[in-house]
Amino acid sequence: MHRIFKILNIAFSFVLIISCKESKIPKNESDRIIIELYMKVLKEDQFEVFYRNTNQVYETNKNVITKVEPSSLLQKIKFVLPEQVFPDYLRIDLGSNVNQEEMLLESITIKYNSEEKKFNKDAIKKYFRPSRFIINEGFPSTLKTIKSNGKYDPLLDSNNLSGVINNLILY
Repeated sequence: MHRIFKILNIAFSFVLIISCKESKIPKNESDRIIIELYMKVLKEDQFEVFYRNTNQVYETNKNVITKVEPSSLLQKIKFVLPEQVFPDYLRIDLGSNVNQEEMLLESITIKYNSEEKKFNKDAIKKYFRPSRFIINEGFPSTLKTIKSNGKYDPLLDSNNLSGVINNLILY
């Protein structure tokens, strides 16, 4: 009898340890949409992601800003959207540094908890359009930004991503 009790106690402890194991998703990122750019950016800059739903316009209070440190290596640039924000469209502003050198964009990933959709170069071309401040030659791999008529606003504007976002949330 004592042996059965000992075995049950060990089994219960094992189940308790496994069930209490912490999630690998940081608490401030749980149940939130995350956008990750895998890029090479040679000069310090500040990137932004604006979000909106169908029949809305981009607003300055619906954005996330990330400081980008310069690196000659590919780096992950992450944007964590607020809770309960599930946008249909994204606008990725690629900095305000008019002296930015040519950048390399390897991929864009949209995540929700353990689910993710990675956009490789072909998918980036299908789902995102560059603004007139990005030279089309070399897009999407190479992002060469320019001023136009005294303005500078390099960005990638998405097509409707509601299907992508819904698939991440529901599965």
